[in-house]
Amino acid sequence: MIIKNIKISFYSNYLNHVQIPFCNEMYKLLGDDYKFIATEPMEEERVKLGWGLSEDYPYEMRSYENADTYNYCLNLGLESDVVITGSALDVFIKERLKQNKLTFRYSERFFKKGAWRLINPRLLGSMLKNHTRYRNKNLYMLCASTYTAHDVSLIGAYPNKTYKWGYFPEVKKYDVKELCENKNQEPITLLWCGRFLDWKYPEKAVWVMK
Repeated sequence: MIIKNIKISFYSNYLNHVQIPFCNEMYKLLGDDYKFIATEPMEEERVKLGWGLSEDYPYEMRSYENADTYNYCLNLGLESDVVITGSALDVFIKERLKQNKLTFRYSERFFKKGAWRLINPRLLGSMLKNHTRYRNKNLYMLCASTYTAHDVSLIGAYPNKTYKWGYFPEVKKYDVKELCENKNQEPITLLWCGRFLDWKYPEKAVWVMK
């Protein structure tokens, strides 16, 4: 089913595997009225890690490719009924915010290194400019972290306007009974691919194996 007359645009640095399932579903609902705008090329390091896309997607626009595409994406930021913006420059929503159109930012937590950073006048000024001054406007926060809502409350931003958000990897359903029957009884080898940080909870991978 295609929903007509609703235009939604999603801005982020680049399209990747954790966003594609969400974008696919949006495209099923909206057709060509849904666009994902990539604002910069993917870093070579991430491409080597396997983040590069193996195909083109009909909803993806690469604003950095040429002037015409950039201007088209810039206009989408103003003309869309709804805009979601993540790791993208505010130039794409600057005029939109002035006109108080429905806009959603999405973000992980602001103060991973501690709220004490707010004593930095430059950081505090940036937070007030980009977030707090819109506390009574049509701007909302999609929280891609358990702590985002708390962090924005520290600067008086998004009062009663924070919502759970996340990544949307594809979910594959398996027959649990069949998996258990085919389970290898040999000793398990664990490979951890990630940083050993307390907020990544690497110990939980070990707990699962017990």
